[in-house]
Amino acid sequence: MAMSSTLSESALREPALEPASARAAPPPPAAAESGPLRYGVLAVPRLVAGKTSPRFSLVLMLSRAPVAGEDSIRPLLLSSYLGMELDYRAPAPAADSQSVQTQPFFARQAQMSLQVPGQPAFAKAVLGTPLLRGALHTPLTRDQTLAVLDALSAVPGTLELKAHIEYRASAQAASFSLDIDAADLWDQLKAVAVDGALSEDALQQVFGQLDLPPEAQAAFRRACKSVLLPDPDFSLLGRRPAPGSRRLHEEWQRDTLEALEVSCPLEAVLGNALSAADWAACISIVGPSGNLDGGPLLETLTRSSSRARRGSVGIGAMMAGNKIQTVAAT
Repeated sequence: MAMSSTLSESALREPALEPASARAAPPPPAAAESGPLRYGVLAVPRLVAGKTSPRFSLVLMLSRAPVAGEDSIRPLLLSSYLGMELDYRAPAPAADSQSVQTQPFFARQAQMSLQVPGQPAFAKAVLGTPLLRGALHTPLTRDQTLAVLDALSAVPGTLELKAHIEYRASAQAASFSLDIDAADLWDQLKAVAVDGALSEDALQQVFGQLDLPPEAQAAFRRACKSVLLPDPDFSLLGRRPAPGSRRLHEEWQRDTLEALEVSCPLEAVLGNALSAADWAACISIVGPSGNLDGGPLLETLTRSSSRARRGSVGIGAMMAGNKIQTVAAT
């Protein structure tokens, strides 16, 4: 008896991704159609806004309290602790916007990291999906602390943020539908069975006759089990179903994962991101004996003009008269 089976194939195409490492700089707006924005991902993430200030905190540890006459706290820095929450998801364009239309994007897992280019990341954090938002918390060495202070002042430094995002893609994903009459399948299996028993080679022979892709193996096995006796090996034919009484139907599509990587210098995110009020709320200073208070002593600290002290925090202007809190981000 002839077997009725149908096999349909389809391929959904998606723009090829250019690895982030292959780009010397973020693509210009004209090239956005093939860049991260095509997928609704920001190459330069945003600091998440809190109730009164950005979700950012930096606790600076000094070797001692500064004294009158010192114009920079940089020589006193030992280390610090950094915390910030970042958002990589691009805002939805307005209805009348001329911006690039985003490709449907389903992030499965994502991670961001902070590092010196060319070196292993010293801080990593998971980005929640599908919102692509996460909080990074890490202790910093003295050099890393200085680099963060430079980044806050929009001074080019040595740190970069990277994000690795894996998403479900349908590019080149083969699909098929299997639609077989149960009686026809029984007849095909019967033709290769020996005394009603089926060997693995016999099953593979029928699978080849159906001209199914390798990915359909599991669906084929499930179809065969419906006409075999439920013994431990599922190797014996059961009773032949009545012709036309039951059809075995199953559809399948390969679920592939693609990866998208973006990177940017830290100053692109933090540069001038804090107002004067944010500096006072988000940055705290700790000495050997505890938190340091603002006042006349701190008013003497201003940004040094020397290259070695470039980008130091102007404490007097920012925090005079205010008590510094250890954790101030909200």
